[in-house]
Amino acid sequence: MSKCKTCNSIKSRVVLGTDVCKCCYPEPVVSGPEGIVIHVTDARELKYLEGGGVECPYCGHTALSGGYVEVEGGEASQKVSCNECNREWYDVYTLTGIESIGE
Repeated sequence: MSKCKTCNSIKSRVVLGTDVCKCCYPEPVVSGPEGIVIHVTDARELKYLEGGGVECPYCGHTALSGGYVEVEGGEASQKVSCNECNREWYDVYTLTGIESIGE
């Protein structure tokens, strides 16, 4: 699996056409349709995160679809797409705790 050459983050966070992840890349980016790299403003990303990821960071529509969640070493990512504007990006999750089952 590809890793960021700077911080060893998982492949899904690596910016298309580079070997550096979104956190280490100088500008925020999101992968758009057909692999086109789309730059996202910090304000859009912040609004998306503060809103709980329920509205598209591009068009604001709530018709989002998520793919499978890829998990590796305390970090997970999920490909998300907007059914309105057809843009795609990855939601990135970090481990924040555990919850016991059946105890």
